Amino acid sequence: MCVISSTSGNISVNSLLLTDMLRQASLCVLFSYVLLGIAANRPTTKTLFLDNGFDAGKWGEDEFCEEGSFAMDIEVKYKVHNVLHLDENAVNAVKLYCSKPDGTMANYITSTEGEEGTWQGMKSCSHGLMTGVRAKILPNKGLFGDDEAMQNVEMECDGGLSTILAMPEHANFSTVNWSSWDKCGRSSAVCGIKIRYEPPNLVDDDVAVSDMTLYCCSLN
Repeated sequence: MCVISSTSGNISVNSLLLTDMLRQASLCVLFSYVLLGIAANRPTTKTLFLDNGFDAGKWGEDEFCEEGSFAMDIEVKYKVHNVLHLDENAVNAVKLYCSKPDGTMANYITSTEGEEGTWQGMKSCSHGLMTGVRAKILPNKGLFGDDEAMQNVEMECDGGLSTILAMPEHANFSTVNWSSWDKCGRSSAVCGIKIRYEPPNLVDDDVAVSDMTLYCCSLN
């Protein structure tokens, strides 16, 4: 919690004190935004889409890395399968950690976070920034099937020099259903995210994260 304090014991507020209080309030808001992983919208060079998104849930807010920083690490919130659960899902959130090109950490962005699962640990580009994405999203299984939508995410690093999986590929994972790769253009990298998410409900089959959009920003 941010606390705005006054250095004056006088009840009357003069212009100097008011200026100081406004400065503290501005810093308070900025600090809170950093803690929450929120940054102002940035000019983008490209929007990355998944061509296998699952049509369920609502889109969260756009969230962006701080100015001058880009996604370098990823972490997913994943619900492990339980044979006693009748309604399974998998990925409940995707978090991107933002860094400056020199490796200095900035903020993190998630767009929206689901209620179930646990965070699985940060996976990092060994070199460079994130420049592309694809995701494994299972198709609709019909009226009597148990849908779970997004099962894994793979990020491209440094223009294709390497890739990283957000989750290890388990035996119960589908071996197909990957989207096509979508990649940032030259001299740009991933800088923003928006997640589509369906929460648990008692009426319909819930799938948690069903789709994702990423944004690219110029490195120059």
